[in-house]
Amino acid sequence: MDNSSFTVAKIFGDHMVLQRNKPIKLWGTSQKVQTLRVSINNQVVASCQAPVGPWRVTLPAMEASRNLTLQICAENEAESLSFQDVAVGEVWIAGGQSNMEFPLKYDAEACRVIPQANNPEICFYDCPKIKFEGQDQEDDFSQAGFWRPLNPTNAPHYSAVGFYFASKIYEQTQVPVGIVGCNWGGTTASAWLDEGFLAADERLSIYLQEYQAATQSVEMDQYIAAEERSRKVLKQPVVVKLISSIMKKTPGPLLYPLYTALLTSSAKSMLSIGPRSENRPGGLYHTMVQKIAGFSARGVIWYQGESDDLKAERYGRLFSAVIRCWREAWEDDLPFLFVQLAPFEKWMGVLAVNYPILREQQEWVSKTVPGAYMISIMDAGSRLDIHPKNKRPVGERLARLAVGKVFGEEILCEAPEVLDIRLEDDSLVILFSHVGEGLQLKGPQLKSLEILTQGKAIMPFKVKVTQDSLVIQAANLSSARELEVRLAYQNYAEVNLYNSAGMPAKPFRWTIPAGPQEKSI
Repeated sequence: MDNSSFTVAKIFGDHMVLQRNKPIKLWGTSQKVQTLRVSINNQVVASCQAPVGPWRVTLPAMEASRNLTLQICAENEAESLSFQDVAVGEVWIAGGQSNMEFPLKYDAEACRVIPQANNPEICFYDCPKIKFEGQDQEDDFSQAGFWRPLNPTNAPHYSAVGFYFASKIYEQTQVPVGIVGCNWGGTTASAWLDEGFLAADERLSIYLQEYQAATQSVEMDQYIAAEERSRKVLKQPVVVKLISSIMKKTPGPLLYPLYTALLTSSAKSMLSIGPRSENRPGGLYHTMVQKIAGFSARGVIWYQGESDDLKAERYGRLFSAVIRCWREAWEDDLPFLFVQLAPFEKWMGVLAVNYPILREQQEWVSKTVPGAYMISIMDAGSRLDIHPKNKRPVGERLARLAVGKVFGEEILCEAPEVLDIRLEDDSLVILFSHVGEGLQLKGPQLKSLEILTQGKAIMPFKVKVTQDSLVIQAANLSSARELEVRLAYQNYAEVNLYNSAGMPAKPFRWTIPAGPQEKSI
């Protein structure tokens, strides 16, 4: 309808899922002042007086339903837009970077789950990955920006985390489920919020300052030409094939150096920062988030942080600002369910530097931001792959968190967490919460636990697992001047301590100023 007097935002279309039990917002633009009426199955449910420019109308909250036709009609029904196979159910926004974007076709279980992925009541929408205004006029975005019902043809393109999450949510609720993917690999959280939130925080304004310093001498004609070349490089068949190969399977020791060299060579053709960069502060908020902001949803699932490793100590404030920004944009205190970073060491020239600190920052967000909840995947990482291929535990743990924290079911949905550490003679007793029916050790011995005194490791020590505690025994613990206890406090570590719901213990570090006269923290 190129000559239509009104349009609707791109996210509204056939097969879309609308959020149940919440008011539903529709919006678009109008070329003239006119009345617009919205009907569902031929019954008018809302109307608005559209001005010249943006228009918006709010539909009343509805119960879960299926097979609806939604129609928007101009006055006198001279023009109309009609959407078929519309459902009302559970809608979640899937935000973050490459581990959220990671397609199901690369998942470890792809060959088994994709042929069986056939449920028209689960639908996915991927926001077009547009990094600057006007890019949609230059590049082909025909493979995004529409709703895909779940079937073996569409499933390979879904976010793997989103797929496993949606499957469990559907199993729990038995209502239609919609996942709106709004993510981009390799992006810092500073790209996903309005710049005003960065400017308002002294510690976050560094992102704006660094961007200004990096771009103040940019010669725009040369920059645009270089940016266009970089996009062409990414479209070259050899680069597309290389990236696909790496995402599907981590190269072995013989091919790893070759793949690293090829990827590094391709990356040199990319631009690091600038007015057309997906990583410019606030960039993707304006080109992607604002396009869907207000689309009624139950909440957000978020998997991001790898690209903020070098400013790890700021991540808690940055991610908290992202949450505030999105909640303002949606005019709704959306729950944020997010993933603590997986264990990782190095991949294709990328080195983990401050993951332990970043994980602490993520946990701080879960403790200080109302409605923000975190899962641990410290048993699901890969030392030499920043994209672990097993996404089932990520999606299913997020879904379990949604059931417990958002739907209000009384289930164990959080990872074991240290409550207290006591020094009793030459034993350390580490007390955990969220253990359910009891802590479980998978394997002959506990992994990734360190006990240090004045920076030196205490070895050997014995570990006993009880219902809700670890009891650590070692010689001369009571006489140590200071003790530091760490679990999985490395970039890459393996955790094999679980609660009865199969959740791995969260990493921690805990300092005890101990001595003969002190028996507890």
